[in-house]
Amino acid sequence: KLKAGNNAPDLALNTERFTTVKLSEIKGKKAILVLFWSADCDDCKNLMPELISMYNQYQPKGLEVFAVSVDTDANMINAYVSSLKMKWI
Repeated sequence: KLKAGNNAPDLALNTERFTTVKLSEIKGKKAILVLFWSADCDDCKNLMPELISMYNQYQPKGLEVFAVSVDTDANMINAYVSSLKMKWI
């Protein structure tokens, strides 16, 4: 069970660019936000514009966002990502 101050598990994530990124590979080099989302989630839809703005502002200073979709329909995921112009991993 994770508690505040504990290290996150060493996630290995497959990116849309067909590469795998492990959190341990960038630990200490960048600030990392891991976001689990769904295209059907109203809270996610409301939050995305703010996250995109935050990413655009802080990515040059070392912020990376790992947006992990829990959806299974790749076409729906790609359409959602494209419509919001998400640039993160």
